[in-house]
Amino acid sequence: MNRLIRPLAAASLVFGLCTAVFAEDLESVEKQIIAAWAKHKTMTAKITSDGHFEVGDMKMETKAEGTLETAREGDKHFLRMEMKTTMTRKSGDQESRMEQNTSVVADGEFAYTTTDNAGQTVVMKTKIDPLMTGEPKALLDQLRKEYELKLLPDDTVGGRKTWVIQATPQKEEVPPGAPSRYILHFDQEHGLLIKQGSVTADGKPVSTTTYSDLKFDVKIDPERFKFKKPEGAQIIDRTGKPE
Repeated sequence: MNRLIRPLAAASLVFGLCTAVFAEDLESVEKQIIAAWAKHKTMTAKITSDGHFEVGDMKMETKAEGTLETAREGDKHFLRMEMKTTMTRKSGDQESRMEQNTSVVADGEFAYTTTDNAGQTVVMKTKIDPLMTGEPKALLDQLRKEYELKLLPDDTVGGRKTWVIQATPQKEEVPPGAPSRYILHFDQEHGLLIKQGSVTADGKPVSTTTYSDLKFDVKIDPERFKFKKPEGAQIIDRTGKPE
């Protein structure tokens, strides 16, 4: 019996040490991501995104492209994102197509999301969500509430070395066709999330978003972060303060 217990105990000790080292590695990488991100004050990038959702005979495809500009002054965050999205829906022999323009402007206090769809313009006014600013600590802290995080081997995206973190839902079951894993690529030089993707339980891709043509600490006209209400737009205030 002792001959059996000793190898098992040794294996348990090795497994425990490996788990501890892995946890420290993940924690260390997170600290490096946060430190790298804090070094730059402004950033511009191009965004490309595509998505696929399928349930039964219904398929939804989305493709989007646009630009992103961000800046920080102290604890204030500024942002401007402009995206054009094309959505195609197929159900049996029926197919429909829709285009939508979306812009987000964060002025350091509030965020304004403007959606132009079929000639109707709607603006949603909200408080600035730290997640929309790209702040990695806020993103990882939020993910950790509902997902298990795991460090994967380093990768390269667009010629940039990246740290890779996988996020898996803590819930055992997810709806059919919904993402069961998210893969996040953080640029090792600047700490920016430059690629994020999701897949279903059987490995089928659901969505991919990539940031390219990255430029850091460039001059951005402050007017880019000032919201200007589109003529005739309806504003929905979610801040609790009147417009």
